Amino acid sequence: MHDHLAELPIAASGARWRRSFHVLGARHMRFASLKLDFWELESGEARQAKYGEKFWLPDIELRCGLKVGQLVRLLFAIEACDEESGEIEVDVERMWVLVSSVGSDFYLGRLINQPACVEPADDVYLQLGCEVPFRAEHVIDIHEWPEVDVNDFLKNAPYKSWEGAGA
Repeated sequence: MHDHLAELPIAASGARWRRSFHVLGARHMRFASLKLDFWELESGEARQAKYGEKFWLPDIELRCGLKVGQLVRLLFAIEACDEESGEIEVDVERMWVLVSSVGSDFYLGRLINQPACVEPADDVYLQLGCEVPFRAEHVIDIHEWPEVDVNDFLKNAPYKSWEGAGA
């Protein structure tokens, strides 16, 4: 596996990122779907149920206790057009998301990868810097990121804000 984030430096436990963060409370959250958004998240828990110990997941306590500034890896199912056949297919990519907000039963994060099967464009939502809503069940890996990198990434507004958040 060749992933530039596989060797991320792990922050010392005493140097955790300490910034006040927005708790999203008990708002309703619409999650992405292939039908409406042309992408959705796959459940890591469902994958583990299907493949057993061959598909490792972090402990549920870690996935339910995420904090702003942690990196999580999620499985993105993305509709894409096959260049040769012109047919629509669904590709699955593992990508990193930086947790930016914590809700009562969901999280919002910002995508820190550009999907390989998507060309960035104004009319395309899923791209580097966009907000991504997710739940603990979607998380397949967790890493700490150095505080300076977290601050640098979160100091700017998201490239695109998720409109699925309701009152």
